[in-house]
Amino acid sequence: MPFPLRTLEPLKLCRLEEAGGDGAERGGPAPGDHAGAAEGGGGRRRGAVPLFGALEQVSSYALVSLLMQLSDLSRCAGDIFGGILSEADSLCHRNARLQRRLGALEALLARLDHRKVKIHTYAKINIAVLLCES
Repeated sequence: MPFPLRTLEPLKLCRLEEAGGDGAERGGPAPGDHAGAAEGGGGRRRGAVPLFGALEQVSSYALVSLLMQLSDLSRCAGDIFGGILSEADSLCHRNARLQRRLGALEALLARLDHRKVKIHTYAKINIAVLLCES
């Protein structure tokens, strides 16, 4: 069974990280770092899960998270297609080498004349005699 090369897991867009996570660990913006944080609605308290101050913060956080997921997905797709391209290139080189070998073999066979080739004949071996001797 082959080992998986890549694993993709969808992230929940508008959910915050569990205890202690703020989204910055995975590259996302922290909800309390938005413009509404200075107004008191989005500020973060020590030990508390950060909350969004306004609907604009929720939608911008969701949009940024969605864009990050799409960029990760496109990076992974580029890696997959790059692997497919290298495999196709390798197959093309192997096919060209095989065609050269077949061309050389065809040229060799074209020079042979079946009338000039001597076919060796062997005397018939009596199998019964061989079986009796052993």
